[in-house]
Amino acid sequence: IRQRLAERNPEVYESDLADTLSSLGGLYNDTSRYIESEKMHKRALEIRQRLAERNPEVYESDLAKTLNNLGNLYYVTGRYTESEKMYQSAMAMYQRLAEKNPEVYESNVAMISNNLGAVFYSTDRQEESEEMLESALEIRQRLAEKNPEAYESVLASTLDNLGVVYKNAGRYAESEKMFEAAKEIRQRIAERK
Repeated sequence: IRQRLAERNPEVYESDLADTLSSLGGLYNDTSRYIESEKMHKRALEIRQRLAERNPEVYESDLAKTLNNLGNLYYVTGRYTESEKMYQSAMAMYQRLAEKNPEVYESNVAMISNNLGAVFYSTDRQEESEEMLESALEIRQRLAEKNPEAYESVLASTLDNLGVVYKNAGRYAESEKMFEAAKEIRQRIAERK
């Protein structure tokens, strides 16, 4: 339906079509249908690039989200170079957006930092991984202080990721500290439920 509407009146419905394509891409990724997922995300990317060119104020965040989705797809399929490229592009956009509106987009900067940290870890780039994860940690700690229910879960994930990086670098005391902090957060979350 949205495709037909977008064909008839692209100005009005292309954004909706991109949303649906992106949702399908996510579904296909979650169900290990990676080829179909990539097709949907790439179609959404084409539309969102066009829309963001015309009106970046409105569509750049959607474009960054699509780049992140493609980065996630490429990451889970072991295509790390492509994943890094998507994440770097999304990062540049989210950083620009966060400069204007940090309360809305800072969490996205942290998300991409965490994702890049995972890519760098998977490609044996320990220092870069640590730098990205520490950046994500700093932002997520600040956000979790303001709104624990919204951000403690992702904070715990970043702490776990840093714990793994430190452990594999032989920095066991720092690793334990990260894992213990993640455990405390997850216990708090479980008690709230």
